[in-house]
Amino acid sequence: MDPNRFRLDPRTKLLLLVGMNVVIYSFGGARYLYLGVALGAALMLAAGAVRAVALLVATYAVLVAGDALVTFAPDPVAEAWNALSLSFFVFLPTAVYAMLLVTTTTITEAAAALEKLRVPTLAIVPVLVLFRFVPALIQDFRAITSAMRLRGLIGRGNPFRMIEFVYVPLLLGVVRTGDQLTVAALTRGLGLHRNRTFVTEPRFRGIDVVAIAAMAALVVAARLAPVDA
Repeated sequence: MDPNRFRLDPRTKLLLLVGMNVVIYSFGGARYLYLGVALGAALMLAAGAVRAVALLVATYAVLVAGDALVTFAPDPVAEAWNALSLSFFVFLPTAVYAMLLVTTTTITEAAAALEKLRVPTLAIVPVLVLFRFVPALIQDFRAITSAMRLRGLIGRGNPFRMIEFVYVPLLLGVVRTGDQLTVAALTRGLGLHRNRTFVTEPRFRGIDVVAIAAMAALVVAARLAPVDA
């Protein structure tokens, strides 16, 4: 079986992300948000992003459990939880498709897709640097945490030491990480104002047509739904 059979084109992922935002700000009810999340989770599973789907399921499990337990809590706690959970329920569908884009798209695929979309070169380099910045930041966080824990400088029950020995070095390294990623992008020739060739050329497959059609149907249904749906 072709391992790339169920990999979406990056342009399809961008279109799905835009479509999900349209669904969020439509008049439809919560059912359309759940359908959008289910579609995104299915596409991530098809692309092999099992960890992202597990994180998504765990987040929804916490939200559902919190909604069930908050009925026994005092009114101030219930109001605070409802405000927090509502924000998650509204914006989590967008995060699902952002995770789909980030976790299943390589830098080369993103660069090729942006070239196909005729995005100016001045905009491509910052986008690619930002695309790689978050994974690099997570890697630095894990490395700093492991080093400080081996030295016995951080542990449970002392958040101030965590701020001093982890977050401060991490923030100091943010600028350095950004500079390194920018130099790496320019070294690969991404700043040249000429047509480039890529090992992986983006192209639409059957899975792209199915995903776009499903999102289009969801957008139409959410836009045409009555206000009280």
